[in-house]
Amino acid sequence: MSSSEGSSSRGQFSGGIGEPPGEVLDELAVFTAVMARRPVRVTYALIGLYIVLFGLCELWGGSDNLLTLVAMGAEVPSLIQQGQRWRLLSATALHGGLLHILLNSYVLYSFGPFLEKLLGWPRFVVLYVVAGLAGTVLGTIFGDSVSVGASGSLFGLLGAAAVLGFRDVGLPTELVAQLRKGALINLGLNVVASLRPNIDWLAHLGGFLAGALLLLLAIRPQLTDDQHSVAHRIFTVLAVLLLIALLGSSIVAIVQGQPWQPALRT
Repeated sequence: MSSSEGSSSRGQFSGGIGEPPGEVLDELAVFTAVMARRPVRVTYALIGLYIVLFGLCELWGGSDNLLTLVAMGAEVPSLIQQGQRWRLLSATALHGGLLHILLNSYVLYSFGPFLEKLLGWPRFVVLYVVAGLAGTVLGTIFGDSVSVGASGSLFGLLGAAAVLGFRDVGLPTELVAQLRKGALINLGLNVVASLRPNIDWLAHLGGFLAGALLLLLAIRPQLTDDQHSVAHRIFTVLAVLLLIALLGSSIVAIVQGQPWQPALRT
């Protein structure tokens, strides 16, 4: 997105130090009104995809069965290096165990709607999928363990929120203060969580860095409802291609792995 797009949006929510309290209230009211009329679809669709794949895992041997997860498309560095590149994305849609999917779905449900509305669904998709991909790529290069989960994508949202809290992108000042506080708290909690055993901290790191860099270099909040800009069209095309790649990778993984085979249930 060009810098002119961000600056033109800034005028709608301008306000700041030295202005009367009424200006801040107006700023927040306008911002809230714009966000309220935007639908949330991608976040719920992603949660739905995770639930469907989790159900198939349970049907075909159990979501805690390592062989089933590998057959469904888990991140296995040795197999990815041998050419099974689809695992870089399919692994981000899988979860091992009920607690895993409940926690990740809750985090996505908590963060996703706000960022989807704020960025617009195309930018949100690019952020989410690319962050997840960055996590599995980092894990494949520097790790050697089997891994599944949307944690890389979720840490991408955390990285994006951190940038929004510490960089002036035209958001209301009170919202920026809330984002800054929330980013610091969540970052601290999730860094501690990443150090626990059996946690793919490389996916967390890769996702966080990708999310932060995307917000710093390429993605800006969509503060107006203009959907005819060149930037919006480019992000829409990218988002559609990434969604196709995400869904396609899961389909390819299932077709190739044949997780319904009885031999995998032992």
